Amino acid sequence: MNDKIREEVLNIALLSRRTEKQIIEKLVKKGYDEEKVREATEYYRDLGYIDHADYARRFVSDSVKLKGYGPERIKRELIMRGVEAEIAENALDGIEYDLPALVRKKFKSCSDEKERQKIINYFIRRGFSYYETADAVKEVFE
Repeated sequence: MNDKIREEVLNIALLSRRTEKQIIEKLVKKGYDEEKVREATEYYRDLGYIDHADYARRFVSDSVKLKGYGPERIKRELIMRGVEAEIAENALDGIEYDLPALVRKKFKSCSDEKERQKIINYFIRRGFSYYETADAVKEVFE
C-alpha cells in the first residue's frame, strides 16, 4: 500500500471527523487509486481512527442542538454520508426533542389552517413525523 495514500487518509481522518465514504470520495476526486484508498481507509478504521459510531453520535448531537433536525432527516443524512443504518439508529437512541419548544421558537402565531399546514410542513422537512408535529402545533397554538 502506498505510504502517501495512507498519510492522506490519516490527515483527513484526524483533521475533521469523516466517514470512510467521505474520505474515499475526497481522495478519488484528487486522483488517487480507489482500491488503494479503500485499503488505507480500512487499515485506519481497524486502528480506530475512522469510527462511524463516534461520527454518528457527534453528528446527531450537532444536528439536534445546532440545526434543530428531527430523527428522520438525521438518519437519512448519516446514511448518505456512509454510516450504516444500524449505527445511525443506535446514535439516535435516547435523543429527546422538545418539539413544542421548537415550534414556539420558530413560529410566533398560527391564525388559520393554511399557516398551520405551513408550520407542519416546515418540521416535516426538518425530519419530524407528521403526527408529532401536528400534536406539537396543536399544543402550542390551541
